Amino acid sequence: MKKRLVFLVFVILLIPIIYAQTEITFISPDNEDFSNYYLTLSFDDALHKEFLTTSKTIIKFPSAGESVIINLDNLKTPNNDYYGVEKIDTTKEFLNILVFPVGYIQGSVVDKTGNLVPNAKLSFTCHSPIAINFPEKTDSTGFFYINNMPVGECLIIASAEESVGKTTAKINKGEVSEIEIVLMQDVSKSSFVFVTFLLLLIGILIVGGIVFLIFKYPLSKKKVIK
Repeated sequence: MKKRLVFLVFVILLIPIIYAQTEITFISPDNEDFSNYYLTLSFDDALHKEFLTTSKTIIKFPSAGESVIINLDNLKTPNNDYYGVEKIDTTKEFLNILVFPVGYIQGSVVDKTGNLVPNAKLSFTCHSPIAINFPEKTDSTGFFYINNMPVGECLIIASAEESVGKTTAKINKGEVSEIEIVLMQDVSKSSFVFVTFLLLLIGILIVGGIVFLIFKYPLSKKKVIK
């Protein structure tokens, strides 16, 4: 009888832990109202999906301290609109999770004649509040794709063999930004021009220094001995 009583007490104490719920409020830098957004929460081995009627939802998390990926989609736009990653603290009954407005980049790299360039190297200079896994190269057909890209501008440089090109991509919330990078500039010629300019500058500085010294410290005439 005592064992059954102990087991019953254990179960009663365990139930609130198993079925603990957390109320989440989604917030964004632009103070978006997430009513009528489609929410997707991705755990390690599970998904939670629902249409939001407010900027809040109540979730039963499978385990404490688990990281969750948040996607919020306004179905009126062609792509996902907000994105975030958060490590959940299930000891808290209420949580605020910050999500950021994002878009999608679909890019290609071509040579001077317009042919796609497979495996072209890519370099990105972007201001991002979230971690992004940028592609290092174009794929086998010459394209690259970036999902959940924070809104704003991003400088993208592409190179292949001795050619290089760049462009500035503008990312808008929920939109697909299609960009094309043309490899127009020859790297070896650029290096030659740079070296030539550098040598010319050094030559000018040297000549200028000599002239300055001549005017500042003129050579004294030697006396003629009769």
